[in-house]
Amino acid sequence: MKKVIILASGEGTTCEFLLEQQKLGQLNIFVQAIIVDRNCGVLNVAKAYNIPSALIVPFKGMDSHLWDQKIWQFIKAADPDFVLTLGFLRKLGPKVVKGLQNKIINSHPSLLPAYGGKGMYGSNIHKKIIANKEPKTGVTIHYINENYDEGQIINQKEIKVMPGETAEHLEERVKQIEKGFLIETLQKIFN
Repeated sequence: MKKVIILASGEGTTCEFLLEQQKLGQLNIFVQAIIVDRNCGVLNVAKAYNIPSALIVPFKGMDSHLWDQKIWQFIKAADPDFVLTLGFLRKLGPKVVKGLQNKIINSHPSLLPAYGGKGMYGSNIHKKIIANKEPKTGVTIHYINENYDEGQIINQKEIKVMPGETAEHLEERVKQIEKGFLIETLQKIFN
């Protein structure tokens, strides 16, 4: 059983899906804690599943190295096998990245390296894909390194962009495949 810490910034739908899969025996993990960088819905998920949570908020004017140090201290003390970023929008600092090289896993809603980088998340990605008339998109599971969305690719799943499709529709289709694809990929990594 792999020990896992989850980093999240949103409502927690992917986190909850992952926890349900774990409960059903589809994923052999023990979630040690959920760390958030803001007061958000995933804290309710942590509470519902009796998982310890930590709110580590970088306050205005806080040095990024101090925030990196606080997160690293928490993670280091837990000594997880892996860290999963599920909708975590903040860039991780060098202490965390170097301390957990090839142990931080992220799911990104495009076929990296296309449509990755700072500001490329959620609907921003899908709007650009539609505007650029891309024939395909998908999901990329990758390791996090010191640069946004540039870590080693673990797995990708491709879908076609449908003629006349809106960014909103495309985003929903990508979300539909992303959770299952993440679980499928994690099963291969963790087993």
